[in-house]
Amino acid sequence: MARNIDKTRARSRARERRLALDAERIERETKIDDALTGFFLAEEELLGLEAERLGIVAQQRKIILDLSVLGESDARIADLLEISRVELRRLKKVDESLSEEESSVSAPVHTMDTDSGAASFPISSAAYEGDGGTV
Repeated sequence: MARNIDKTRARSRARERRLALDAERIERETKIDDALTGFFLAEEELLGLEAERLGIVAQQRKIILDLSVLGESDARIADLLEISRVELRRLKKVDESLSEEESSVSAPVHTMDTDSGAASFPISSAAYEGDGGTV
């Protein structure tokens, strides 16, 4: 009978130990799940902010295009917008990572530099629809 009691006691200890380890494992897995959830939520928020940033950059490009169409030189546009000419060139540069819907410049695109008359700045022929679309 003593052997039966020892076996019951040993089984009980084993069960208690397993339950304690399971509780620790569950707690650790919950912390991992919480960390991963936080990361994925931040990633989704970042993607949303990036989409918003791309929309704002497209608006800035359109404003620069509008000022160019009005005949303003790059130097004057930079002065008016209180940005450097380097920043102006960066904003004018067509970002190939944007899709056609996200880009403020619509096809077909012709180019014209308002400073020298040389080709360098994307100008949409849609901006000239009133005069037959010619640049």
